[in-house]
Amino acid sequence: ELLRICGYFLCAYGHVRNQGDFQEHGKNILSRSSERFAAIDLVHDSNRAKVLIASTYFNQGQIDEALIVLDEASLSYGNDQLHPTHLLISVNKIAYLVWKRDFQSALSIFRDIQIPMELCEDRLLLARFHTHAGMLFGRIDKYAEASAHYAKAIEYSRELGNTRYAATSLNNLAFAQSRDGRTEEAEENAAEAIEIFDELGDTGWLAIVHDTKAQICLAAGKLEEAMSEIDESIRLFREGESFSSLTDSLWVRTHILLRAGEKEEAFMQFAELSDIASREIGEYAVRKYADEFAKIVHVKKGSDFFGEVQAFKRDMLMESLVEADADISKAAKKLKTSRKDIIHVLNREFPDIYLELGISTQVMSAANN
Repeated sequence: ELLRICGYFLCAYGHVRNQGDFQEHGKNILSRSSERFAAIDLVHDSNRAKVLIASTYFNQGQIDEALIVLDEASLSYGNDQLHPTHLLISVNKIAYLVWKRDFQSALSIFRDIQIPMELCEDRLLLARFHTHAGMLFGRIDKYAEASAHYAKAIEYSRELGNTRYAATSLNNLAFAQSRDGRTEEAEENAAEAIEIFDELGDTGWLAIVHDTKAQICLAAGKLEEAMSEIDESIRLFREGESFSSLTDSLWVRTHILLRAGEKEEAFMQFAELSDIASREIGEYAVRKYADEFAKIVHVKKGSDFFGEVQAFKRDMLMESLVEADADISKAAKKLKTSRKDIIHVLNREFPDIYLELGISTQVMSAANN
């Protein structure tokens, strides 16, 4: 148990202070703790040490390694789905799968533990569950559900007097509010979170919230403020070795540069991002960012003006419909227009999109009503 506590301290301190060597040493001590617990048949204690090891892998950007450790730990439980350690493992899996954009797997785990979590009396675990559930629903564009989960996480955190965790939930709530168009509320919550983490001296989370605030400012069209916030986030992440978070911030900076019309600088920034992702995280991370980059960069087709405009409109419609699983209402919301206007453009200019997405004639007819 002493090894577990010492290992946890080193990993947590290394993450907060962006010290990679502390985290590596902490992981080694946690591994020894897990092995010794297992040797005397204290399986649950062994698995709790593994949860901390996985968390450190995640903080270092090694997501696949984190999931492998959790998968190994979950084998101990079989049909004992109500065990607190099993619930803890599942809650963490949701977070890691969301980062990998494997939303379907994360949603499956959420549904499996949703009812068992209602019976849970561990307020901290409940706060974590609602935090990660909020992240999941935010990523699949269900912002009302996301905000409700974050509000519950803040409630449980404040009940516990856990200022740090309340601040993480404020950050997440701000992100969801921004995506839902509530940028003023989002800025207020992000500013409160920054103040808390600054007072705590938690530079790891301080960097994350500056990233969040940069995205809020970007959504509000405040490009100078967005660049100032993201540069502070990147500066803090560069001091440590949180590569997954650093690449996320570099991606936001790339987006800001593109929005500002600085294309050459944006391409150079994306090249640095890709290099770091390839070296420190893995090929799936490179593909994730490449996919996001492709969505916001339009390549000219070499036709005349009207041809280029048509090609751009078609790309936007197709991308939005694919992301919305061919749901016209969802696509319209993403494009900030009406369902009626989307249907009108599809029927008049791009009827082939219906066929390409496999939408039946009956659905096409119903869409017009």
